[in-house]
Amino acid sequence: MCNVFLVFAPLLGQRWVTVTAQRTYQDWAYLMRDLVDVRFPGAERVTVVLDNLNTHVGGALYETFEPAEAKRILDKLELHYTPKHGSWLNMAEIELRVLNGQCLDRRIGDVRVVKRESAAWEAERNAAEATVDWRFTTADARIKLKRLYPVAQPENSPSTVRVKRNTAKLGPTEAALRTRRRAHKQTRGQHELCHR
Repeated sequence: MCNVFLVFAPLLGQRWVTVTAQRTYQDWAYLMRDLVDVRFPGAERVTVVLDNLNTHVGGALYETFEPAEAKRILDKLELHYTPKHGSWLNMAEIELRVLNGQCLDRRIGDVRVVKRESAAWEAERNAAEATVDWRFTTADARIKLKRLYPVAQPENSPSTVRVKRNTAKLGPTEAALRTRRRAHKQTRGQHELCHR
């Protein structure tokens, strides 16, 4: 069993694959230090879009490095997380699917083989400066992720009035719970649509 970390810089058409024996705080912390010190040493800030894995946290740097070193690295990082159940919004996730489809689409029992084949795939994709044709727009987000990208409505619109009227009969906790359930139900239906 092994873990594959993939860092993707879509505007450069470059990606870097790191294969580790497992997924730990330390593995992620070393990856972030490498990103700041080796990949982009001259950058004032490196914007990183991540999925919501439990190891992808700033605290991992403090568990791995001395506090001053952890702060130095964290100060150069701007971390943005994809929405929960929305890792498909991450371009690196799309590139990881390409890696799986072109290189790791079978059972491989040896970590050395995974490392060698991933390195060959990385070199070939980087030489071609391959990138992702990203077509997900803010308008798409407003449709698929309505809860996260709400459309502002005038105060007197029928839907606003209806919500106020319905929640007026309920206490504040019940009203919040009903609104949350409604949003979850809509999001779940949209999530199922986009994966068919």
